[in-house]
Order: sequence, then C-alpha cells, then structure tokens
Amino acid sequence: MDGVEIQDQLTITQTQISGTILLDGGPHSMTITIFDGTDAQESATVDFNVDMGKIDIVEPEPGAEYNKVDIPILVNIVNMNAATIHVELQKDGGSWVDYTGDVTIGSDTITGELLFLSEGDYNLHIWGTHPNHVDPDVNPDGRVEDYSFFTVELIGAHFEIQLDTNTITAPGEVNVDYQVFNAAGVDVTGETAVSWSVVPAGGVTINEAQQKLTFVEPGFFELKLSANVTAAEFIEGSAFIWVNGVTPGSVEVELNTNQISAGDFVFATATAYDENDVEIPYTQFVWTTFPTYGVTVLDGGNPAMIEFTRAGTYTVRATAKGTGIFGEAQLTVEAGDPFAVDLILPDPVINEGEFTTPVVFIVDQYGNPITTVSADITVFPTTGVVMDSPAAGDITFNDNGAFSVTGTAESPWDGLHDTETLTVIDATAPQIEIWTPERGLWVNDEAVQVHGIVNGCDYLNDTIQYSGDPLVYNLMAPPSECQFDASIPLQYGLNIIEITVTEFSSGLDSTVSRSR
Repeated sequence: MDGVEIQDQLTITQTQISGTILLDGGPHSMTITIFDGTDAQESATVDFNVDMGKIDIVEPEPGAEYNKVDIPILVNIVNMNAATIHVELQKDGGSWVDYTGDVTIGSDTITGELLFLSEGDYNLHIWGTHPNHVDPDVNPDGRVEDYSFFTVELIGAHFEIQLDTNTITAPGEVNVDYQVFNAAGVDVTGETAVSWSVVPAGGVTINEAQQKLTFVEPGFFELKLSANVTAAEFIEGSAFIWVNGVTPGSVEVELNTNQISAGDFVFATATAYDENDVEIPYTQFVWTTFPTYGVTVLDGGNPAMIEFTRAGTYTVRATAKGTGIFGEAQLTVEAGDPFAVDLILPDPVINEGEFTTPVVFIVDQYGNPITTVSADITVFPTTGVVMDSPAAGDITFNDNGAFSVTGTAESPWDGLHDTETLTVIDATAPQIEIWTPERGLWVNDEAVQVHGIVNGCDYLNDTIQYSGDPLVYNLMAPPSECQFDASIPLQYGLNIIEITVTEFSSGLDSTVSRSR
C-alpha cells in the first residue's frame, strides 16, 4: 500500500484477501503480487481515493522556538469538501481565541502570518468537520483537526553573521554575510547603517561594499559589526578569523596520557611547524580518530577534549584546517570496572549424557569484555552433573530435566552474575515420522489420511494423540514398528497436523507437525 508492505495486517487464503487498513484521506495505490513458487508472478494495481478529510500544519513547525513576533503559517487541507475551517490560538494554556489576523484560508491551503505575538508558549489549532469522520460515541461532530505547539522567545535586537570560512592562509579573503534584527525579531538589514572594524587592524583591508575582508598577515582577528537599530538601541556583533602565515610542513600531537579506561577522556594538543621547524601560531585543527566508534569530541579546540567508551587502540589525528597536513598520537583504552556478567550456552537443549561448555563474559558498563577478572560457574540442581572446573571447561549432564547454569564474577564483584536454563532431554524418547501426506500438500476434501511411524516406542503402553485426541496404532503392522493410520478432519485454509506421542516409562512427550 503506497509502497509499504502490509501483508502482516491482512488475512490471506488461497481464494481471498481480507482485513482492515487505516488510511489518511487522499489518493492511494495498492498492488497485489502473487508468486507461484518459481520466478513467475502476477501483479494487479488499483488506485483509489479515500474521501476522508485531513488537516496538516506545516508551519509553525511543532516544537519550534521562534525569536520573532510574526510567525509564518502554512497548513495543507485535503478533501475537506468546502467545510468551514476554524483557526484558533492559545497562549500559555489560557483560553482559545479565534484568530482572524493575516491568514488566508483556501480550498487546499492556509497561508499567512500570526502577527504581533508576545513571548510565551503557543498552541495553534486548525479544525473543520467532515461527514465521513462522524462517530456517535467518539467524534459525533465529525471533527478533523491538527495542533502545533511552539514557543516565542525574543532575544532582543541582534546581528546574525556568517563567514564563508573562518580559517585561511595569508594572503587570503573572507566573505561576510550578515542580517540585522530589531527587538521584535524583524529583519531590518536593508534600513540599518552598519559600521565595520577588525581587531587588530593591521594586515587587513575592509571592503564594506563587497562585504569582504582581505588579510595579508597571519594572526587571530575579530570582525566587529555595530549599528543603531533605533535611536536608543545600539547593538554589536562579532566573528573570529584565524589566518595562517604559511602552509604547515608538519603537525605534532601530544596527549596528556596514552592510556585511559573506557568512559574517560583525554586532552589532545596539536602544534603546527613550517618547513624550518618553526612553530606556526594561530593554526586551527580538525580532530578525528581511527577507529571512530565509541568516540565523542567534547571540545574541538586546542587542546581538544575527547571521550572514549570502547576498549581498544586508537589513533588521534589533528589536521591543520584548509590543508592535508596532519599529526597523530596513539592511545590505548582499557575496559572499565566490571559492570555485568553475560553467560552463554552453546545450545540451550542437549541430550542426557552429553556435555556443554558455557562461555562467561564479564563486561564494563559500555559492554567491553574484561579479561583480567575471572568467573565461577555453578549448576543447580547438581544431580548427575560432572564439572571439569568451577571456572571453565565442560559440564556433563547424566540426568534429564531443567538445570540453572550460573556464572558469577570473582570477589569483590561477586554480586554480578548471570543465569541461563539448560534443558537436558532423554535421547531415547520416541521419535515420530509422518509418511503421508507430504508437507505442503494441496487437498480438496474434508479430511486427509495421515500415516506414519513412532520409532523406539512401547507398543502397548506409549500413547499417541492428534491435537489432544487419542489415536490407535495400526494393529495390522508389526508390533515393533508402532505404525499409525488415521483420518484427520480439515478446515478451509492452511491446516497444521500435529502428532504427539507420550512415553509411558518417562512421561516425556515427542511432537511432530505437518502444514497442509
């Protein structure tokens, strides 16, 4: 449906597909494809329209925070059939108010602005009615609606400054784009005179008309913009530019430590040098690690602060911005303190007389295996259990039943443990074979003849059943073969035939099934 698989929502038989699908109002497309068990297939597609109205608020974006008093509104309207559309606004959980500002309600959209809003939390409610949505118990009016919660928080008059880059090599240029907003969050750039300055002023040329800075000397510079938004309101904004004197010849990286535990962080410091091994000041760096998993760069400055949560050996790299020159340092991350025990059984079910070899992992809070802490393994009950060692090795089970296998960390972490259940079965329990009908057989009848054999059974005492109803063994077959032959009733659709035999001596059940 509309490109999404929906077969798990439907009931499918050989002659009918049925079920209920929840759809929005509007156009939809459904494709049904039938496979014949080979590569051949047949498909059919039907396009249809659901005459169920829908209202979808696009703007204000739900959950958004706006720093202005005029908020754009865009609402999509689908199949509302010329219904009357209502626009309501609520502030700070107060009363709902019909909004009649700069809003245009069309047949398929609502556009405009919510004007002159003050600071606060708002809820926009758009609704109408549609006859196909009427539910006497839940929605008697047939209301179709949508909500959008948003916040208005004014931050006062301010600059927003964007640089095309904040790191260059002298001589070089930086392009500047900016906007000026008044206290209401309205863009007043075109009507505001702006003054430019750069600190320090040496080695830089300002071209206000082209909004461009040209640097001929290295250094760390601050661009300052200032303006009077009103006669009484003066604002400033700034941005920083790093100018390298030359392209580095090399980069060195130093760590405050070369070994930490998972969950800790390191401080990494990078230094750039020219081809004469003279340090290049003001160089900025991009920090990366190899591998990258379990790594968070908490602070990408210089020094950088980098956190590691996965154990292993890492390479910490600093690359001079705007160049391919980098330096590296190695870091070893050890697993942290024990946090949990994970016991794994190779197979949760074994035969009586066989052995299993449990594997126990002790991990820290980030899932890193800890190899320096051992664990003991215990089994309950202990009847018929033979262990090579409490710490490791094979465990042999000479009795059947359910056993609890527990791995416990050594002291002082012996409060950490994990338990799995192992089922030991009697390998001599009867085994069932259904000879006919074959699996997946198609029949056009009310019953099917089921024929099979029980290997290793007690002809006189072991009981055989179909879906809880007792069957009888075929007395015409040799007693040693324990054959059965029964007519099993069928229902329309897929049938599962399940035969169960219960061993008299142990009470153990064996079950086998066939789908028809």
